[in-house]
Parts: sequence; C-alpha cells; structure tokens
Amino acid sequence: MAHEVIMPALGMAQDTGLIVSWLKNEGDEISIGDAIMEVETDKATMEVEAEASGFLTNVRAAAGDDVPVGDVVAYISESADEVVEGGAKPKATAAKEEAAPAQETPKAQVEAPKPEPAPAKQVNVSSADAGDKILASPKAKKLAYEEGLDIAQLAAKGVPQPYHVKDLEQLREAQAVGASAAASGAQTFHIGASVPRKKVEAFKAWLKADHQTDIEDGLIWLGFATSAFRAALEATDNDVCVLSSEAGGYVPYLNADRRKLVEIASSESDAAPDFILRDLTETAIDMVQTSAAVCPTLTIARSKKALVVSLAYQSDQLSDDQAIQFVAEFTARLNEPLRHLL
Repeated sequence: MAHEVIMPALGMAQDTGLIVSWLKNEGDEISIGDAIMEVETDKATMEVEAEASGFLTNVRAAAGDDVPVGDVVAYISESADEVVEGGAKPKATAAKEEAAPAQETPKAQVEAPKPEPAPAKQVNVSSADAGDKILASPKAKKLAYEEGLDIAQLAAKGVPQPYHVKDLEQLREAQAVGASAAASGAQTFHIGASVPRKKVEAFKAWLKADHQTDIEDGLIWLGFATSAFRAALEATDNDVCVLSSEAGGYVPYLNADRRKLVEIASSESDAAPDFILRDLTETAIDMVQTSAAVCPTLTIARSKKALVVSLAYQSDQLSDDQAIQFVAEFTARLNEPLRHLL
C-alpha cells in the first residue's frame, strides 16, 4: 500500500508550506529517513524526511507551490510505476488549474510571499526581486554560520537558489583570497562615483543619428577606462592591459584607448593586467565592493538613473592620488563623451 507524503506542520501557526525544492526525483528509490524535499515556512527552511521506504511516485506539487498543511504532495510506493488513484491535488495547485480549464497546463507555480530580504554584506541589490528571501538548506545555513560565510554574497553574484552545501565552496574561495591579502599586509580601499545615465545614452543616440553607428556599452567602458587609467598614471608610452569580465570569463584588451570605440577588440596579450573591468550594468546589482587581490578592479553598475562606478585597489597597486584621479578621469569621460573623443 502506498504511503502518503503530506505537507508537514513545521510551526504552531503554520497554515501552508512552500516547497523550495525536491531532493529526490519521481521514481527514485528511497529509504526511511532520506531527505526528500525542502519546505519553507515563515520562520525556517527545513528538510522533510521519508517516513517509509520504497519509490517516490505520484508527485502532486512542484517546487514553488505553496501547499496547505496536511495536503498530500506525493506517495512512497512499492514500485516506481505505481499509480495511486483518487485524492485531490493540493489546493494551491488545484486553484490554478480551475482558473484555466480550457487548456492543459503544467503543474502550477504559485508565487511565494515575499518576506524582508536577508541583509547582504557590502552589496546593494535593486530589482523587482530584491525583496525575495534567500533560500538555502538548513545544513548550508548551519555550516555558513559556523564558518562565518555570508550566503547573501551568492545571491549578489547571481548564483541560482536554493543554496546547498556544495555552493558554499565559492564563499570559501573568496574568503581564502581575502585572508591571503590580509596576510600580505595589503589593505583594500574603495572609491565610488556616479554619472547620470542620460549622458551616455545621448552620446549613443548621437552616434546612431549622425553616423549610423550602434555601439555596445562595453566598448565605451573599455575605451574610456583605459584612457582614464593612462591619464591617471601618466603612462603615455606604456601599454595598458585590461581584463574585462565577460560571459566566458576574463578577456584581455590591450591599449583599447588607441582604437576607435567601434573597433576595439580583444587581444592575445599575456601581459599582466593593469586593472580588471567588471560590467554589471545588465544585472540587478547596483554596487559591489571587491577585494582587488590581483590588481585594481573597476566596476560599473547601473541604478535607476545613474551609472555607478566603484574602484577597489590595494595600497601596493595604486596610490590614493592615482586611484582618485583614475575614477575622476573615467567619470569625466562618461559625463562628457564627445569632448574626450575629440
């Protein structure tokens, strides 16, 4: 006889539970005590364990469904292909199906209530999803707390939720880099600035209207940042190598300021980078502070009305005067693009 898997009551005042994820797939063989799904209430995210052995079958609710306590969400059967007849689907799922009887629809995805966001260290996120609670397994949360890791940093990097123990490795690596920098005696400093977005948008509109040229934002950042760095360090005769953070990883660009913006292309240079350029304008992140463990890191992000620029550097990479001049030169070019191209 099939054993019912029900939405458990994990709190005294709990009416429903949000299925964060299924830890077992339909048809998987399971044993008593195996964690089969993660459920979130208004107070915690917990793993639900199997109360019988067999095969997970007849799954009736999907990840993302908010299911009333006591509703059957699946069965543990004696065989992987056993079909359990009868029984209503969880109310959260059935409600959507009744709203659209004219066509067959996939299992309903019910949007979970949006509680207050967990605070992130040195990271501001501005988007429609900024109020979403960060989802992580209880074990991942426990280990993160014990090791002093900030799970919110995974969200800032865009790592998909929910988070599990294996995702903590990224935080450990970042922590190791920071510890290495601290051991070397180097201290990281940050400088920030902002420029109205309309300045660059007007420049791009002018290029398109007068020169029939569409230009990618990334090429503007590369050309202006390289030129600004050269001016700040008075490196007139030196090569300037920039590592640009792109989809496939870090891509080198050599002397990008000595080409027309539309002609800037990556190079095969193996020279040590003078600085890293990180473009976050297509993400929800509007500010980030990095460790600059390898070399100065210039980040450009986007808020509702402005381009937000931040520079991370260490004392053995740039002097304070050089760093300030670098940011000032870069933002001046973004603020008046035409003047700096002529």
